[in-house]
Amino acid sequence: VSKEKNIENPQYHLKNTIGTFIDNNTLIFENDDFFIINKPAGIASQATLSSSKDTILHSLSSYDSNKFNIDKMFLVHRLDKDTSGLMIIVKNQTVQKKFEDLFRDKKIQKTYDALCFYTPKKLEGEINFPIAKDNSRKNCYFAVTNPNSNNKDAKSSETNYVVKKKNKNSKRGSKGVKFYH
Repeated sequence: VSKEKNIENPQYHLKNTIGTFIDNNTLIFENDDFFIINKPAGIASQATLSSSKDTILHSLSSYDSNKFNIDKMFLVHRLDKDTSGLMIIVKNQTVQKKFEDLFRDKKIQKTYDALCFYTPKKLEGEINFPIAKDNSRKNCYFAVTNPNSNNKDAKSSETNYVVKKKNKNSKRGSKGVKFYH
């Protein structure tokens, strides 16, 4: 992590990324129990096999270790490394359990915007494929698209989508699809 000199809004750039940084605008909300941060693309939510410290928690701690104490921050959900968006990071394990229960019981609705190369045939719809763990790779999952699959570990998954805007330059292109998961 490198520090850029800017008194009004210091930026902490992450190594091995193209322009990924943490700054004053990363923290969206804070109370006694949790933070809501805007995770930039290029930072992993959790440690990987190749790197244990290139994570959002370590990046926040490097930015401001007084506010973001690495020993007092806990994840309750993840975003892919290349995905930017809001994340909830809790300050103790009691609150972590409460948020994990809310996510598990689907009391928190996750919404994603995506840029797509092609417009789906239907401009609004639902995707229903169970999701199963890929035992050959760590932390990897896949959609079970074969209706005759005998995968007993698959969990139900439902994604609703709406095409928000189509690209005028392409008959098949789409500028954005909103996904509700």
